[in-house]
Amino acid sequence: MTIKYLLFVAICLGIARDIYAAVDLTLKSGETSNATIDATIRKIRDNCILAQDYYFLRRLAVAQMNSIAATTGGIWRVTSAQLTTVQSACNGILKTNCSKAKTEFNVDVSALTMSDLQIPLYSGLAMSLFILKSVSPVPLQKAQQAQSWKTHINSNGDTTKFVTWSNELEQLNDCTSAQVDLLFVIDSSGSVGGPNFQKTKTFLNNVVSNLDISQNETRVAVLRFSSKPYVMFNFDKHSTKAAVTSAIAYNGGGTNTDSALDLARTSVFANTTRKSVAVKVLVLVTDGKSSSENKTVAAAQKLKDAGVTIFTIGVVNPKVSELIASASEPSCTHFINLKSYSEIDFIVREIESKSCKAIYVMQNDTVLPYNPIPKTNKTKEQVVDVTKTTQSNSGTIITVSVQCGVVTVYGAYNNSQPSLASYDYMTNATDTNPGNLYLVKQTLSSTLYLTIISRRRFDLKISACNNPQYNVSFDATDPTIRVTCRQNNKEVLCSSDDLKDILGKNIPYPCTKENRIKGLYVFPYPNKPEKYLECGSQGKLTIVLCPKDQTFDATLKTCKHTVTSPALPGIALKPYPCIIFSRKYHFTHPTDISKFILCDLRGKGRVVDCPETLYWHPGIVGCVFTPFNHVCGANTSGMLQPHPFSPSHFIVCGSCTNYQIRKCEYNKKWNQSLSKCVYTSPF
Repeated sequence: MTIKYLLFVAICLGIARDIYAAVDLTLKSGETSNATIDATIRKIRDNCILAQDYYFLRRLAVAQMNSIAATTGGIWRVTSAQLTTVQSACNGILKTNCSKAKTEFNVDVSALTMSDLQIPLYSGLAMSLFILKSVSPVPLQKAQQAQSWKTHINSNGDTTKFVTWSNELEQLNDCTSAQVDLLFVIDSSGSVGGPNFQKTKTFLNNVVSNLDISQNETRVAVLRFSSKPYVMFNFDKHSTKAAVTSAIAYNGGGTNTDSALDLARTSVFANTTRKSVAVKVLVLVTDGKSSSENKTVAAAQKLKDAGVTIFTIGVVNPKVSELIASASEPSCTHFINLKSYSEIDFIVREIESKSCKAIYVMQNDTVLPYNPIPKTNKTKEQVVDVTKTTQSNSGTIITVSVQCGVVTVYGAYNNSQPSLASYDYMTNATDTNPGNLYLVKQTLSSTLYLTIISRRRFDLKISACNNPQYNVSFDATDPTIRVTCRQNNKEVLCSSDDLKDILGKNIPYPCTKENRIKGLYVFPYPNKPEKYLECGSQGKLTIVLCPKDQTFDATLKTCKHTVTSPALPGIALKPYPCIIFSRKYHFTHPTDISKFILCDLRGKGRVVDCPETLYWHPGIVGCVFTPFNHVCGANTSGMLQPHPFSPSHFIVCGSCTNYQIRKCEYNKKWNQSLSKCVYTSPF
């Protein structure tokens, strides 16, 4: 599903609520969406298993799926012979890579079966390792990649179609409306020479050709260096692609890289007039060793400390150690080594895509203000590292407010590019419904990233639409409320749904001094029997998740196996009733009459609260205003009660005020006097 379609659904359904269950489609068998493919490749590259493939793995996914029927081998159509080759090499040439797959993903490649490869990450890992074994080094040019595909991977492959599919893939511009300050630092020393410098200019021209160059989106500056650095033009000088590329000239001299990097930090990035937040990216192109490696690395570190993402491109005979140390982490994806300047134009896609998806690092700010939304029908994507902001407080509420737009935010720990395919938290926001994420400071070392996707609304005819924008604020919660989550004696990620209850004070905080004095440390979680609340001696709250098939027992004050009666009449309502492409979107919530489940075409569901004083009516399929008194209480466990609104449903009381809703089968109606579902006469 495209971002455009996702945002359209959000607007039309009025969805502006929050989703809190972690999603990782890279581990879901049979997934083949573009978002899943991109997320899979990102995982593999960011962990340096196949770092520099020059877009080959992405092109290969399209070529393999277009050429081979979907039988086995997953997205990359890995064959049994290819898997065997990889598994044999795991004990030899690929031992380090296979070990890394085990460490980073808990995947034992040597034990994978063909059926396992239906999982996207496993298929991607197997093909990546096969490429390392049989295709390395990966060619830069598309035509040569096509030939490698036919020679080593798919002997029946059509190389002409491979190039065609690759060209079509690159028409999917994923850099639209990115807010980037992109600085090219270009070596123009005598060793480069005029012809090679011209190739660098061509490379620069091709990189910016697919970027939206303007003062509100991507801005470009160029710093040329030889014996001395010289700022050819700053970010606010040129606002068109033609002006950018025509403003570069060549001169000879030495290679004072450290001076160029220092000037970039103290002058180019320091003197910016941009109002909105922008990612800072520096691309260094050089063919030799700098005058001082230590000074160059130190200058690069100062830039990185200031939030600048650095890509280094070494050509012909560079000092590799210097450029690796100068590049951002992971260096395996931020340093590229080329044999000649003739190869430089073949890495355009790499630099273009990486630059526009670079990460903006927030410091201890409490707001991400004035983020313009494109006034056209383009979609804007921004990735932000908010670790320092959210880790400075015990709890944080992130609020997304919008002016004439719709915004989707994906949040994830230790995943630098959260997306539809992989996220821990997600919220949608529109003009009238801000989005919220509830977070707590992690005791384990974790980096929190947000991907913010925005698009203008065209259904509103108001003056605010002349300046569509969104703002993100970070508000500290009550410092006396401290929360963590645990399952099977291990700390786990808290769902934002639970944190909303606690941090938003939807339920009373139980870990008060008064309760601790009374010796009260364990409490049931209201309406959630699969978990309970446990207080520490210093008042810190732990939300404890019961093991699978267990629920909390208030008498024993611990989890125990759930005993269900086989004699219960009717049909239990599914907690996850959504079916992909089904035209049924609304379902009764199985345990709460004030909520319902809303599904989308992707088969994804979310729990929606009825407005206050309204309750879900299964027959009307809507929230209605009807007086409702809870029929279950302290001494009603196991009792069967009629549903207050629907004759085809009834209620089974549980412990305390907990209950579940069941549905009569075969169009029967509930008969309270008989305590069962019966057929009723139509007359």
